[in-house]
Amino acid sequence: MNMKTFGWSTVAMALVAVAVPADARDNQRWEHLGSKTVKLNGDHDVIIVGSHEGDFRKLQILVRENGVFFNSMVVVYSNGGNDQIPLSFHIPAGGKSRLIDLRGGERSIRRIEFSYRSVRNGRGRATVEVFGRR
Repeated sequence: MNMKTFGWSTVAMALVAVAVPADARDNQRWEHLGSKTVKLNGDHDVIIVGSHEGDFRKLQILVRENGVFFNSMVVVYSNGGNDQIPLSFHIPAGGKSRLIDLRGGERSIRRIEFSYRSVRNGRGRATVEVFGRR
């Protein structure tokens, strides 16, 4: 391997390392479930997860570009059940949520619904990413 190829490989690996939560780097069972752009005003979004097979036991939210105020999150399962998770907190740009435990059982996530808004600080929109651990 020449030095140029080695250098690009190193850069690519570093970018992958910062693209997932720190906890996800420690445990390869984390999967990116989806992302949404959050508007400055109040927003309600849905991340469709149906293409992923299997159930997830934990979720973690990452925020990029701007901070986000979270009001609520509903995890809807393919069997029709749901987890209503009150989220009354702020995640700053570059920050992440605590690990969010989901109820057990054989349930695949169909979608995740959010109620939130980005911070009014002149930076505008934010990107919210959700990761799941089996």
